[in-house]
Amino acid sequence: MGLRRAEDHVACGRLGASVVHLPIPDAIYRRSAQGEAFYPDNGSLFGAMAAGDSGRIDEAAAALERAVPPESEIYLPLGIGGHVDHLLTRRAAERLVHPRWYYRDLPYALGDPPRVTVNPPEHATEASITLAEEEIEIWIAAAGEYHSQLSSFWPDYESLEADLRSFHDHFAGIPLLRAAAS
Repeated sequence: MGLRRAEDHVACGRLGASVVHLPIPDAIYRRSAQGEAFYPDNGSLFGAMAAGDSGRIDEAAAALERAVPPESEIYLPLGIGGHVDHLLTRRAAERLVHPRWYYRDLPYALGDPPRVTVNPPEHATEASITLAEEEIEIWIAAAGEYHSQLSSFWPDYESLEADLRSFHDHFAGIPLLRAAAS
Protein backbone atom coordinates (compact mmCIF):
# COMPACT_ATOMS: atom_id res chain seq x y z
CA MET A 1 0.00 0.00 0.00
CA GLY A 2 2.86 2.35 0.70
CA LEU A 3 4.08 2.03 -2.86
CA ARG A 4 0.63 2.76 -4.32
CA ARG A 5 0.23 5.79 -2.07
CA ALA A 6 3.65 7.08 -3.10
CA GLU A 7 2.60 6.63 -6.74
CA ASP A 8 -0.54 8.67 -5.98
CA HIS A 9 1.56 11.55 -4.70
CA VAL A 10 3.81 11.57 -7.77
CA ALA A 11 0.94 11.19 -10.26
CA CYS A 12 -1.24 13.81 -8.60
CA GLY A 13 1.76 16.13 -8.31
CA ARG A 14 2.10 16.00 -12.10
CA LEU A 15 -1.55 17.07 -12.34
CA GLY A 16 -1.36 19.74 -9.64
CA ALA A 17 -3.91 17.80 -7.57
CA SER A 18 -3.85 17.20 -3.84
CA VAL A 19 -4.02 13.72 -2.34
CA VAL A 20 -6.12 12.52 0.56
CA HIS A 21 -5.73 8.88 1.58
CA LEU A 22 -8.48 7.40 3.69
CA PRO A 23 -7.61 5.00 6.52
CA ILE A 24 -8.98 2.03 4.57
CA PRO A 25 -6.66 -0.53 2.99
CA ASP A 26 -7.07 -1.72 -0.58
CA ALA A 27 -9.39 -4.72 -0.94
CA ILE A 28 -6.52 -7.18 -1.31
CA TYR A 29 -5.36 -6.25 2.21
CA ARG A 30 -8.73 -6.26 3.99
CA ARG A 31 -9.36 -9.14 6.37
CA SER A 32 -12.11 -10.43 8.63
CA ALA A 33 -11.77 -10.29 12.41
CA GLN A 34 -10.48 -13.88 12.16
CA GLY A 35 -7.74 -12.81 9.73
CA GLU A 36 -9.27 -14.34 6.61
CA ALA A 37 -8.95 -12.39 3.37
CA PHE A 38 -12.24 -10.91 2.18
CA TYR A 39 -10.92 -11.10 -1.39
CA PRO A 40 -8.61 -14.12 -1.58
CA ASP A 41 -8.02 -14.08 -5.35
CA ASN A 42 -8.13 -11.73 -8.30
CA GLY A 43 -11.60 -12.88 -9.38
CA SER A 44 -13.10 -12.00 -6.00
CA LEU A 45 -12.05 -8.35 -6.46
CA PHE A 46 -14.77 -7.90 -9.06
CA GLY A 47 -18.49 -7.97 -8.32
CA ALA A 48 -20.24 -7.95 -4.98
CA MET A 49 -18.49 -6.79 -1.85
CA ALA A 50 -17.81 -9.49 0.71
CA ALA A 51 -20.58 -9.61 3.32
CA GLY A 52 -18.22 -8.81 6.18
CA ASP A 53 -16.71 -5.89 4.28
CA SER A 54 -19.85 -3.84 3.59
CA GLY A 55 -19.37 -1.77 6.78
CA ARG A 56 -16.44 -0.14 5.02
CA ILE A 57 -18.91 1.97 3.05
CA ASP A 58 -19.99 3.74 6.26
CA GLU A 59 -16.35 4.07 7.33
CA ALA A 60 -15.34 5.53 3.98
CA ALA A 61 -18.33 7.92 3.89
CA ALA A 62 -17.47 9.24 7.36
CA ALA A 63 -13.80 9.66 6.42
CA LEU A 64 -14.76 11.49 3.21
CA GLU A 65 -17.12 13.76 5.13
CA ARG A 66 -14.24 14.75 7.40
CA ALA A 67 -11.72 15.15 4.56
CA VAL A 68 -13.71 16.96 1.85
CA PRO A 69 -14.25 20.71 2.35
CA PRO A 70 -17.93 21.75 2.16
CA GLU A 71 -17.49 23.88 -0.98
CA SER A 72 -15.88 21.04 -2.95
CA GLU A 73 -17.19 19.16 -5.92
CA ILE A 74 -16.25 15.49 -5.94
CA TYR A 75 -15.27 13.12 -8.72
CA LEU A 76 -16.09 9.48 -8.24
CA PRO A 77 -15.94 6.29 -10.27
CA LEU A 78 -18.99 4.92 -12.03
CA GLY A 79 -17.89 1.42 -11.11
CA ILE A 80 -17.29 0.17 -14.67
CA GLY A 81 -15.56 -3.16 -14.35
CA GLY A 82 -17.07 -3.89 -10.95
CA HIS A 83 -13.86 -3.58 -8.88
CA VAL A 84 -14.96 -3.68 -5.23
CA ASP A 85 -12.78 -0.70 -4.28
CA HIS A 86 -14.34 1.42 -7.03
CA LEU A 87 -17.83 0.36 -5.94
CA LEU A 88 -17.03 1.09 -2.29
CA THR A 89 -15.75 4.54 -3.25
CA ARG A 90 -18.83 5.30 -5.32
CA ARG A 91 -21.28 4.19 -2.63
CA ALA A 92 -19.45 6.10 0.08
CA ALA A 93 -19.13 9.31 -1.97
CA GLU A 94 -22.80 9.20 -2.97
CA ARG A 95 -23.68 9.71 0.70
CA LEU A 96 -22.09 13.15 0.67
CA VAL A 97 -24.14 16.23 -0.19
CA HIS A 98 -21.43 17.66 -2.45
CA PRO A 99 -21.99 18.18 -6.18
CA ARG A 100 -20.81 15.01 -7.94
CA TRP A 101 -19.10 14.19 -11.21
CA TYR A 102 -18.75 10.56 -12.27
CA TYR A 103 -15.90 9.31 -14.41
CA ARG A 104 -15.52 6.14 -16.44
CA ASP A 105 -13.12 3.81 -14.65
CA LEU A 106 -9.96 3.21 -16.60
CA PRO A 107 -8.71 0.77 -17.75
CA TYR A 108 -12.04 -1.07 -17.41
CA ALA A 109 -13.88 1.42 -19.64
CA LEU A 110 -11.49 0.78 -22.53
CA GLY A 111 -13.30 -2.34 -23.72
CA ASP A 112 -15.51 -2.14 -26.77
CA PRO A 113 -18.11 -2.01 -25.41
CA PRO A 114 -16.87 -1.42 -21.87
CA ARG A 115 -18.04 -3.80 -19.19
CA VAL A 116 -20.55 -1.72 -17.24
CA THR A 117 -21.66 -3.36 -14.02
CA VAL A 118 -23.56 -0.52 -12.38
CA ASN A 119 -26.00 2.06 -13.62
CA PRO A 120 -25.14 5.73 -14.03
CA PRO A 121 -26.88 8.12 -11.65
CA GLU A 122 -30.46 9.01 -12.57
CA HIS A 123 -30.98 12.19 -14.59
CA ALA A 124 -27.25 12.72 -15.00
CA THR A 125 -26.04 15.06 -17.71
CA GLU A 126 -23.02 14.30 -19.85
CA ALA A 127 -20.03 16.54 -20.30
CA SER A 128 -16.67 16.12 -21.92
CA ILE A 129 -13.49 17.94 -21.04
CA THR A 130 -11.36 18.28 -24.14
CA LEU A 131 -7.67 18.35 -23.36
CA ALA A 132 -5.00 20.21 -25.29
CA GLU A 133 -2.05 18.11 -26.50
CA GLU A 134 0.12 19.24 -23.57
CA GLU A 135 -2.64 18.25 -21.14
CA ILE A 136 -3.00 14.82 -22.76
CA GLU A 137 0.74 14.32 -22.35
CA ILE A 138 0.56 15.27 -18.66
CA TRP A 139 -2.44 12.93 -18.13
CA ILE A 140 -0.57 10.05 -19.78
CA ALA A 141 2.60 10.78 -17.80
CA ALA A 142 0.60 10.87 -14.56
CA ALA A 143 -1.07 7.54 -15.39
CA GLY A 144 2.35 6.13 -16.20
CA GLU A 145 3.53 6.90 -12.66
CA TYR A 146 1.52 3.91 -11.42
CA HIS A 147 4.38 1.52 -12.13
CA SER A 148 2.89 -1.12 -9.82
CA GLN A 149 -0.25 -1.23 -11.98
CA LEU A 150 1.11 -0.67 -15.46
CA SER A 151 2.05 -4.29 -16.21
CA SER A 152 -1.33 -5.53 -14.96
CA PHE A 153 -3.10 -3.75 -17.79
CA TRP A 154 -0.59 -2.86 -20.51
CA PRO A 155 2.46 -4.57 -21.93
CA ASP A 156 4.35 -1.27 -21.95
CA TYR A 157 4.07 2.50 -21.54
CA GLU A 158 3.46 2.99 -25.26
CA SER A 159 0.33 0.82 -25.06
CA LEU A 160 -0.95 2.88 -22.11
CA GLU A 161 -0.33 6.03 -24.13
CA ALA A 162 -2.13 4.65 -27.20
CA ASP A 163 -5.15 3.54 -25.14
CA LEU A 164 -5.52 6.87 -23.32
CA ARG A 165 -5.20 8.86 -26.54
CA SER A 166 -7.77 6.60 -28.20
CA PHE A 167 -10.13 7.01 -25.23
CA HIS A 168 -9.78 10.81 -25.34
CA ASP A 169 -10.29 10.86 -29.11
CA HIS A 170 -13.32 8.55 -28.96
CA PHE A 171 -15.12 10.85 -26.51
CA ALA A 172 -13.61 14.10 -27.84
CA GLY A 173 -12.23 14.60 -24.35
CA ILE A 174 -12.56 13.08 -20.90
CA PRO A 175 -16.21 12.07 -20.49
CA LEU A 176 -17.96 12.85 -17.23
CA LEU A 177 -21.50 12.52 -15.90
CA ARG A 178 -22.88 15.26 -13.66
CA ALA A 179 -25.31 13.99 -11.04
CA ALA A 180 -28.60 15.87 -10.81
CA ALA A 181 -28.87 18.11 -7.77
CA SER A 182 -30.50 16.34 -4.84
